Amino acid sequence: MKCIQKIILIIAVFSVFAVLGSNSQSAKSSGMNSFDLQDCLNYALTYSPMLQQSRIDKDITDQTVKSRVSQWFPQINANATLQHYFQTPVFLLNTGQAMRSGAVDNNPYSLQLNQVLFNPDAWLASNTAGKYRKQAELEYVNQYINMVVATTKSFYAVLLNRKQIEVYQADVERLKQGLKDSQSQYESGVVDKTDVKRAGISLNNSLAALQQSRQLLNASYANLKAVIGYNEPVELQIHVDTAVLAQYESRTDFLADTVMPLPQMENRVEYQMLKVRQELEKSNLAYERLWYVPSISLFASYNPTFLSQDFSDLYKEYYPNSLIGVTLSVPIFDGLKRKRQTNLAKLNLKRTEWDFLDLENNVNAEYVQAMSIYKSNLENLRFLKINKDEAEEVYNVIKLQYNEGVKTYLDVTTAQTDLLTAQISFYNALFQVLSSRIDVQKSIGAIK
Repeated sequence: MKCIQKIILIIAVFSVFAVLGSNSQSAKSSGMNSFDLQDCLNYALTYSPMLQQSRIDKDITDQTVKSRVSQWFPQINANATLQHYFQTPVFLLNTGQAMRSGAVDNNPYSLQLNQVLFNPDAWLASNTAGKYRKQAELEYVNQYINMVVATTKSFYAVLLNRKQIEVYQADVERLKQGLKDSQSQYESGVVDKTDVKRAGISLNNSLAALQQSRQLLNASYANLKAVIGYNEPVELQIHVDTAVLAQYESRTDFLADTVMPLPQMENRVEYQMLKVRQELEKSNLAYERLWYVPSISLFASYNPTFLSQDFSDLYKEYYPNSLIGVTLSVPIFDGLKRKRQTNLAKLNLKRTEWDFLDLENNVNAEYVQAMSIYKSNLENLRFLKINKDEAEEVYNVIKLQYNEGVKTYLDVTTAQTDLLTAQISFYNALFQVLSSRIDVQKSIGAIK
């Protein structure tokens, strides 16, 4: 009996651990679709369509560069021709006599090798290979920065809609209780019918706003999933401690950002991309000038030829010939085409100098605008935080006074509306600060 009890106890213990392990695994599995902001960014890094396209563009550039650089490698070609003459060619001798010459059937082969020693196309391919790869890399970085900005703003939009729903839900609960209280007071003869109607109207308005916020939340989630490339069968959920976000006064990242210096142009990916483009323009100018330099290449050829007057004997004997040589190509006159191309390359290079000035002006304007909006939103947030706290206090006091019969229900409705407006405005301002802060970071090149 004791042995059986021990066996039952052991089975029970293992069953408990199995259930706990199953629950833990289930929780882990269900939590995989619950993302914070960093999780969204990490997911987008792998599944964002625009980032994946940019990665493919890098590979395309790499293969294109390798294809162009391959001009420096030996070029080997093989050719073969099988011919049968119904009438062999005619040759006219010095005596004026015409005679036919050549084999009726022939099968010439040719194996040719060419090795470029120098030409402008091959030089340009080698000189710009690293620059094109750098350009593709910077294009990817630019797409990554845009992805970070878009993901962050989409993430905060979802949080804002969720917080608005929480506010409206709390408002609906208060209004339901208010409707219930006013109905009881009406039945007791303390208030008239208008208080009940006002309570019903306020409740319906809040329910409509709640429903609208829920629809906006669906749209916000759809936008976030599109930005990060989320296409999983499990519905996406996000999490963040909004209470911590609301405590902005204790967070130095809100306040310290307002004293950031002017952006350094070297930190902006657009500036780095423009530098690479300038280097490519310089290479193009050098390329146009190199067309005045002779091109030189080596070549070799081996040609075994099978000849016969009878097709059945064609491959019994062959007559090979081979050669090696150097080709030198000297440009003399091309109708001034290269001169015009060189002038065009000079103008394109000069234009990039103005592009730098234009970029600097735009970056400074973008920084000033982003910082102004950020500071304005931050200041607005401070005032709205005060309004929210005071509106909560006013509502609580007036609600108590109404219950005591001191205030009318109109006063309660007004306080309720003020509280709802203050709460919605505060959370709007909070997420505006967070969104505008990412614009400031982008403007100074802080997103890496």
